[in-house]
Amino acid sequence: MAFDELLAEAGWDGFANPYSKAVTEFSDRDDIIAISVGPREKDKQLHWSKIALRFYVRDKRSPERIEEAHVIPRNWHGVPTDVVGCTSSTHPTDSDYRRRRDRYDPLMPGVSIGVLRGYSGTLGMFVEHESAGRCILTADHVLAPRGNADRKPIYQPGLDDSAPDDRNVIGHVDSGLRREAACGVSLFQYNGSRRTHDIALGAHERLTGTRMPRVGETLWKSGRTTGVTAAQVVGYATETYDNCRPTIVLRAYDGNPECEISMGGDSGAIWYDPISHEAIGVHCGGDEDYDLTEEWAVAAALYDLEKALGIRI
Repeated sequence: MAFDELLAEAGWDGFANPYSKAVTEFSDRDDIIAISVGPREKDKQLHWSKIALRFYVRDKRSPERIEEAHVIPRNWHGVPTDVVGCTSSTHPTDSDYRRRRDRYDPLMPGVSIGVLRGYSGTLGMFVEHESAGRCILTADHVLAPRGNADRKPIYQPGLDDSAPDDRNVIGHVDSGLRREAACGVSLFQYNGSRRTHDIALGAHERLTGTRMPRVGETLWKSGRTTGVTAAQVVGYATETYDNCRPTIVLRAYDGNPECEISMGGDSGAIWYDPISHEAIGVHCGGDEDYDLTEEWAVAAALYDLEKALGIRI
């Protein structure tokens, strides 16, 4: 299903053309992290009656302090805009969730995996690939953070959480499977070295199937760094990160969560419906600061990827 259809489903189809023009116009701007469609924000509150083209920038400043050529217009091709100040990260940071960084047997979603030190992420879920058999789904940059990493061993726990040990290898990066990746999502063939458990650490049910995301719904995820957290779907984007599109934009409740909804090292975790247990998206990244009023995350939508990736969820 096309990104335009996602917008139409939410009743935001009038933003499709302005959004496309904005992506083209601003794609080379280093100060803009992301562009999405969603509710405007004022005083840390979302206003669902006021939908806007949202620009996530590294350093939000008043128009008077910005060069005229870099000012984002209040209105873009007939739709209002909203500027959100934030920083972004796909790198691991420290946390208290030490147990998720341990070695697990049986192996399960929600725990640490990685290829290189400095880029550990999360085991998202087990899937069945049409030719490779049992595989593990995660974010693509967890498997190849510096580009091509063909045949490099994948460790559980990742190398930020344990020294290299052949007994911890659970698979190898496969450029063939990575070429099938879409929207920043990738997979690798599991080597069968341990028993497996399909239910994510801290969750209660096995995930089955996937569907389109719904604006306003609450999703949960089980990640290496922040554990089980919940967030609300507040918008859609297509180029929030390189090779990560279309994406779901998530935000903590009313800008005042009890804890971080995500941090570096959560990449690869599956955002899911806690009631239907359907997989909705793969966590790609989010804010990197500790200000709980600035919590946001992005996830690659899974609803149309089973066929593209040749997998069954």
